[in-house]
This record gives sequence, structure tokens and C-alpha cells, in this order.
Amino acid sequence: MQERKLSTRILFAVVGAVLLSAGLQVTIGIDWGVSMFDTATLAMAGITGVNFGNAAVLLHSIFLIILIVGMKKLESKWSELALSAISIFALTRVINLFQFIADGVANATIDAFIVNLVLFVVSVFVFCIGIYFMSKSNLFIAPYDRFCLQLSWATGKDLGTARLMSDVTLFVITIILSIVLDLGVTISFGTAYLIFTSGLQVNLVHKIFKIEDVH
Repeated sequence: MQERKLSTRILFAVVGAVLLSAGLQVTIGIDWGVSMFDTATLAMAGITGVNFGNAAVLLHSIFLIILIVGMKKLESKWSELALSAISIFALTRVINLFQFIADGVANATIDAFIVNLVLFVVSVFVFCIGIYFMSKSNLFIAPYDRFCLQLSWATGKDLGTARLMSDVTLFVITIILSIVLDLGVTISFGTAYLIFTSGLQVNLVHKIFKIEDVH
């Protein structure tokens, strides 16, 4: 993997965080469904009885433990894992900065289905661009996204393909736990769209920008 200037990596990380946060907040405002990770977080909250934010930290921590246990197979480094742990809090702060976008979209009360559909599809694509640039920075990447990235390196598959594999696996586990434990976690159209297309969209973004990995 090629080397990349720290300044360029920081730029990629900032651009990625902004696009990811903006895209995420639009989907929240439209309220058609959330990502697979957020759906799994709801299940975690139901299992543990903690609030959504703490459940997200717990779920990220599980993937951080998986990365530590599988360091050799997943080609992880301690420095990357430390940054990944820090990113749990850093990225959530950036996402919170864009809360006004979700509020604005929610208050717009757009009744036209086609307009909401276009907004949702575009916002998910922007979200995927954000994921792509953050992965190419190899800096502040949340543990779940770090797991997907390391999995892509270890298996030699594209990031989008590795993410699709992870999302579908997490989806199946979440559904099983929801049924067995009667958690009442719903899967909407938007959630299904995010689960089964976001990985493919990340691959599309890679074909557009063609930025090499750094390690």
C-alpha cells in the first residue's frame, strides 16, 4: 500500500466525516430507516437496557475487541486500533454538529413521495462517499467501519464488498436476536436499502475516485 502525506489524510478524514454526517442527518430527517449498525444498536439497547448512545459505544466496543483478538488475521495495528477507539467519540461530535440538517429536513414536511425518495437516495450516496474518504484517510475510523476496512484488506476484497458482507451478517444476527428475545426492532424500507446497497455504492465511489489504500 502506498504512503500518503499526513495533511492529505487529514483532509480526507475531514471531508469524509462532513459528508458522512450530512448524509446521515438527511436520512434521519426523512425518517425512512437507519443504517444496519444503528438498527443493531437498537437491538443492543433492548438487550442491555441502556440508552441508544451507550448501546452504540458497547456495539463499537465489541467490534474493537474482534479487531484486537484477530489482529494478525485482520492485519491490524495498535496505533490504528487506538485511533479507532478515539474516533467513537470524535465522529459522534461531528455528527452532532450537523443535527440542524436533520431538524430542517424533518420540519420541511415534504409530502411528495418522489421528492423524499430522491433526497433519501442522494443522501445515502453522500453518506457512502463519506465512508469511502474516511477509509482512505486511515485515521479516525469507527470500530465497525475499521472492521470492514481491515476485513477488505485481509480478504483482498473491495471495501464495499466487505461492508456488504458485514452488514448482511449483522442484519441476520440482529433479526435472530430480535425474534428470540422479542426486542421489537423494526426493519423499514430505508434500512433494507442501506443494508443491501451501501456496500455496492462504496464500490461505485471507488470506481469514480480510484484512490489507493494507505496502511
